[in-house]
Amino acid sequence: MPLAEPESSNCSRISFEVSELLAMVVAPATDKLELETRLRQVYRAFYNLDLSRYNIHDVKAEAPRMMRALFETRVKLHDGLADWRDNGLKSAGVRAALRDLNRIMRYAGDMLGELAIDHVQLQPGEKPRQAFTGADHNTHVHPAYAGKGNLPFCSGDVLMVRGTAHNSAAIARIGDVDSQFSHIAMVHIDEAGRHSVVEALI
Repeated sequence: MPLAEPESSNCSRISFEVSELLAMVVAPATDKLELETRLRQVYRAFYNLDLSRYNIHDVKAEAPRMMRALFETRVKLHDGLADWRDNGLKSAGVRAALRDLNRIMRYAGDMLGELAIDHVQLQPGEKPRQAFTGADHNTHVHPAYAGKGNLPFCSGDVLMVRGTAHNSAAIARIGDVDSQFSHIAMVHIDEAGRHSVVEALI
């Protein structure tokens, strides 16, 4: 999805560069090797993206739009997996490249989000907001659920989780494949409407 045409400012340039990379990701493919190569090429481009090349204040102003574009591209990839399978484009290499690309796009979105909020942290005694709520850019929602307000939890919902402790970061990285999550949790809502999660902790 195009974000901006290149103009004289660095900010417009980064928007254009990100837009071009995302267009490469969702471009039609007819060959597994070509698709894998393209996914890995875009992964490397995001991995090597140097934000110091751009005016940081301009990047902050563009961050919400780029974050949304990154998320929408990930949704398109997810929703298009069946077509890849039906067209014989899924291979072990494509799956690995897609997993890496999804992870790096999530990293990019997180970094842009931190820039957009000036790396703000909770103050002593301040409570974090409830998951999947709020109108800031902390939560992106699949278009199928957009416009329906805060998403309610249901018993049986499975959450991918990463804790705030250092060991959660280690667990997320210790497997054969890097992940952003350390474990899962299952939601339970009792007859009184109290919410809890069941999870395995150290």
